[in-house]
Amino acid sequence: MKNLVFKENLTLICWYPQGILDTERIIDYFQQMKACSWGHSANRYCDFSGISNFILDYNKMQTLVTYRQSNLKEHIKLKVGVYCPSDVGYALSRMYQMLMEGFGTDTFISREIEEVADFLQIEVANLHCITV
Repeated sequence: MKNLVFKENLTLICWYPQGILDTERIIDYFQQMKACSWGHSANRYCDFSGISNFILDYNKMQTLVTYRQSNLKEHIKLKVGVYCPSDVGYALSRMYQMLMEGFGTDTFISREIEEVADFLQIEVANLHCITV
């Protein structure tokens, strides 16, 4: 999947989607997590700074949460750090976070990349992607 970087040495999977973000792209992302042999134990970093349009609403978000919960059951006790400087993306990410509450992942969303790095307990430089 383009815009996905597996950093096994950090046990971190980074996603740098660009352009439009919709349910199809997010489900494709989930499928890549399932295909990764060490994905069940890897923290996640999602950088939504390159998204120009979010084509998501509450119903689509519920569909994504249901898909995530049923297809990635063993992907729990993970940290998911989301960097999203846009207002719409931030609000949608918070909606996803609330819908996923109680499922076993610790999700943090911020408009500041430094705060996400602190949450994931890694250096900010490890969140920047040069090869997408």
